[in-house]
Amino acid sequence: MLKFIVKFTTKGMEFTSDYAKATFLDFHKKNPNQKFKLIPEEKVSKEKRGYYFGGIIPAYAEWSENYDRKTPDDLLIIHDLFRNAFNGEIIEGLQGKPVRIAHSTSLMNNKEYGAFLERIERYFSENQIPFPDSAIYKLYADKFQDQYSTFYDYLENNNMKVDGSPLKLQ
Repeated sequence: MLKFIVKFTTKGMEFTSDYAKATFLDFHKKNPNQKFKLIPEEKVSKEKRGYYFGGIIPAYAEWSENYDRKTPDDLLIIHDLFRNAFNGEIIEGLQGKPVRIAHSTSLMNNKEYGAFLERIERYFSENQIPFPDSAIYKLYADKFQDQYSTFYDYLENNNMKVDGSPLKLQ
């Protein structure tokens, strides 16, 4: 199914790129009487993105022996791994063999992004990886983000693991 993404400004309808505009105009030329349905897409909140980048990705790094949650390059690698595994598709590559490519998460609407996070959560559950408690992350983001440099500093200071269980028995 073809999808054209546009936004409306005070000047009218604008395409996200010249390529998108050319693709639409070519389609419209070939299908002059085609009707279109406009459906507004709710943007992904910065809180939901913060939870993904500040809670979920570092949780995987913390669990894995291959990555360090304090190394930005490692966190970017994990993001790419998640995009490929949970927001990718298999296409025919340049050599004619199947390859898996990752799609951008920044183009997702709120519903698609939620489904992306659910796929990651399911993977964590299936592999017994502790998944960050969203309520704890929200509390950190709303009230304590200014006091701690990271979510994990907040957790350590409050003797918690990412899932809310005690870090150490007291």
